[in-house]
Amino acid sequence: MLGVVQDPALGHRIRQGIADDIRGADPGGCLQGELGDAANAGADHDQAPATRGAVNHGTSWAVRLSARCFRENRRVTPPTPTTTGAAKSRLPTIGGVGKVVVDQLLRCHHQPQPDGHQHATRLVTAGGAVANMTGNVAAHGFRSILAGWAGADDGSQAVLAQLAGLGVELRVVRRGRAPLATVLAWGGDRSMLVDQGDLRGLAADVSRGWLEGLDVVHINGYDLLDYGWPEVMFGVVELAREQGIAVSVDTPSAARMQAQGVESYRASLARVAPDVLFANAAEAATLGLSTRRPPPEWAGLAIVHAGIAPTAVCSRDLVESFAVRGVVSNPETTGCGDAFAAGFLTAWAQGHELGEAVGRGHAWAAEIAAVVGAQPGGPPA
Repeated sequence: MLGVVQDPALGHRIRQGIADDIRGADPGGCLQGELGDAANAGADHDQAPATRGAVNHGTSWAVRLSARCFRENRRVTPPTPTTTGAAKSRLPTIGGVGKVVVDQLLRCHHQPQPDGHQHATRLVTAGGAVANMTGNVAAHGFRSILAGWAGADDGSQAVLAQLAGLGVELRVVRRGRAPLATVLAWGGDRSMLVDQGDLRGLAADVSRGWLEGLDVVHINGYDLLDYGWPEVMFGVVELAREQGIAVSVDTPSAARMQAQGVESYRASLARVAPDVLFANAAEAATLGLSTRRPPPEWAGLAIVHAGIAPTAVCSRDLVESFAVRGVVSNPETTGCGDAFAAGFLTAWAQGHELGEAVGRGHAWAAEIAAVVGAQPGGPPA
C-alpha cells in the first residue's frame, strides 16, 4: 500500500526548519552514502529518472518510509483550493514562466574527441526547462501556457511556431537574440555549449495576465541565478501567490550553484518557497537536501531523481522512494527531467497520489528518452 500524507498546511508551504545537511546526523536513516554515490556517478541536469543507466551503475536508493506515515496512509494534496475529487473532474492548467531557448542538438555516434571527426544528426527545437515542460504538457492533452520572453530572431520564430503546433498557449515578449544551446549527445551522455544571446527579461514585462488560468507555474532555476534575472522571477512568484497558484522550481546544475555560492542560491530558493522542488542527485547533494528527511522549511515537496535508480519524494511527513519502470535502452536524455516534471505536475495538480504522479513522470520521461531532442514528437533516438 502506498504511504502518503494529508497535511492541511502544505498548501501554504511547509514550515518545519531547515533539513539537516546530507552529511549530518541520521537517527534512523540509511541513505547517507547512496546519495553521495549517485552524485559522484555524474547524474546530470535534466536526466530522467527512467533513462540514466549509462552513469548510474547499480546505485541503491532503498529509502525508508517512516513507520508513522505508512501506518496512517495519508496523502499529499496540491496547494490548490480544489479537493481530490473536484480536481479529477477537470484537467489542470500547467504553465511556466521564463525564456525560450533555441536548442541545436547534435546526436553523435560516440563521445567527441580532440581532433576527431564524425557524422552527427542535427535537430533544432525549442529548449529550456519551461519550453520543454510546457511542450510535454500540451502534447499529452492538458492545457499548457508558456509566458515570458523569446528572441526577435528567426530561430526564435521557428521554435515558437513548433510550440504553438504542440498546443502551447504563448504569452511572450519578444526582443533581442535568444540563447542558443548546442547540445552534443552520445550514448546516454551529453555536453552543452551555450551562447547566452542578449535577451533580457524586465520586471515591467510581467503582468497578472501571464498567470491567468494557471493551477501551477513552473520556473527554471537557472533564471534564479545571479547572472539571470532573479528579481524579475521573484515578482512572478509574488503574483502567483496572490492568485493562489502553486509554484514549482527545477534546480540548475550543481556546478552553477557552486559557482555562485550554494548559500547564496539557497537563499533565492527560500525566497521563492516552491511548493514542489525538482533536483537530480548531484543538485540535491549540493543543496544539502536529504532523501531520508523532510525538505527545508521553504519547500513543500522535494523530488530527487537519479536516473534509473528510484525517485525519492520528501515532504514534511513523508519520505518514500518509487522504482522506475520501463527503462529505455540507449536513451537520449536531453529534456527528460523536464518531461518528468511535466508528468508529475499534471498528476499532482489533479490530486493523484504521489506514486501515481511519479509514475506518470517516469512514463513521460521515457517517451522523451526514446526520441531525439527535448520536445515530444522528435525522430526516434
